[in-house]
Amino acid sequence: MLVLAGLTGDEMGRYDVYWWDGSSVDMQHLGDITEDAHADEEHKPEGILPLDVSPEGLRVLILSDGKDAKEGEPRPVVVRVPNLR
Repeated sequence: MLVLAGLTGDEMGRYDVYWWDGSSVDMQHLGDITEDAHADEEHKPEGILPLDVSPEGLRVLILSDGKDAKEGEPRPVVVRVPNLR
């Protein structure tokens, strides 16, 4: 399961992607997507959709919410591929 984590409300900060296997207490950190998702006061990442795996990593689609985020302003972002032990 992919987890998109970040601040709520009007606060600004990091947005990260994690992998959770559904049963362990720990999650794998796959990457900080703040810059690649163009996250700022007007574009807050809210949704994530896995697209594919390439030599560069796991490509996900990030959808944002906010005053200037038109139509969810989808952006593909590459993060580390999770270790599926």
